[in-house]
Amino acid sequence: MRDKRKNTAYFKDYITYENSRIEKKLEKLKECSDPARAGRVRSSLLLYQMNVLVASFSAGADKKTLTVLFQNACTTAGQLEQVAYSDAVTLLSFAAMLDKPQGSEALAQRLDKAYGTDKLLHGLATYIESGQAEWTGNYLFSDVYNGLDAVIGAADVSGREKALLDYLQGWYNRCSGFAWYDTLESLHDTYYGYWSFESAALAKIFGLNVERLSQNEYFPVL
Repeated sequence: MRDKRKNTAYFKDYITYENSRIEKKLEKLKECSDPARAGRVRSSLLLYQMNVLVASFSAGADKKTLTVLFQNACTTAGQLEQVAYSDAVTLLSFAAMLDKPQGSEALAQRLDKAYGTDKLLHGLATYIESGQAEWTGNYLFSDVYNGLDAVIGAADVSGREKALLDYLQGWYNRCSGFAWYDTLESLHDTYYGYWSFESAALAKIFGLNVERLSQNEYFPVL
């Protein structure tokens, strides 16, 4: 277990339920001949696949399992006309964390075209495509991500680690506009974990000390 807010039984039930929803959507796709309707089904399918990916991470899934879940979501995302920004960040962050599994580069190219002017997604995408992150553009959600500039611009590893810990300190409160915010308090079991996956991606890119960064509860350690 990586998550300390819920127990194993909770995540087992959550993942089982989301997997049942995934199976239903996959069955619908087999029967669907209308492109517009298929697109709507895939949008729901990606939502459930992302839920399982993050919940499985929270529940302590290993790298091999997470890679399969990532690739499932990656395949669905590649079939959609548009991928939500938050899903794009999570997927590209996982691609970096999981050492660029098969399908990562194609997804990075596609999302970079869609969000190429966003500094965070462009940096993640170029790292996945070439191994060299290019931090250009502006943050689409500047209130949440502007603090990453201090990480990117720090002079050395120690400075980057300190800047990332500072970023993580206020990360959860800055994310109040995202759908997953405050789900821990929900009566409907919608919580799958609170993780700053972009922080883990930057730690990977810059070779930062994961043990030091894990002092913060929102830093995801693979």
